[in-house]
Amino acid sequence: MLLEGKKIFITGGCSGMGFATARLCVAEGAQVTIFDFADDETMAKVADAVGGTCHTFHGDVTDSASVDAGIAFAVERMGGLDGVVNCAGGGRTGLLVDIPDEDFDWTVKLCLYGTFYVNRAAARAMIAAGKGGSIVNFSSINADMVSEFTPAFAASYCS
Repeated sequence: MLLEGKKIFITGGCSGMGFATARLCVAEGAQVTIFDFADDETMAKVADAVGGTCHTFHGDVTDSASVDAGIAFAVERMGGLDGVVNCAGGGRTGLLVDIPDEDFDWTVKLCLYGTFYVNRAAARAMIAAGKGGSIVNFSSINADMVSEFTPAFAASYCS
């Protein structure tokens, strides 16, 4: 199996690409820790559906302390960290002329800062362990093809 014995941290793992990534990683022999802001019941159902060794951590990528705690949990629970897959993303939609500052800020914090916080915490953990690792950042078609209703989302992926 391609990922036999690997330990992978996945953001946004309770739905969409994150969920599919978690299932694939486990099917290929990895342990995973899913980091998501879903409620406990959803997290338990997802862990059950992913199967294998799937840990969950309720956290928020827009909060660096939450991310640091999630990475520490994953390292402790899985016995290390070999890789990270950033799937958390989204945005509040609307026409450019109508988007309030707080919606723009939230979207950029989720997509841009969240990826940075996770990558920084994961890199620190992997460097401390002395063995390196891999970081994969998912993006969106909106990075290249902007919709009139997703200007904040597109900007956060083009930055």
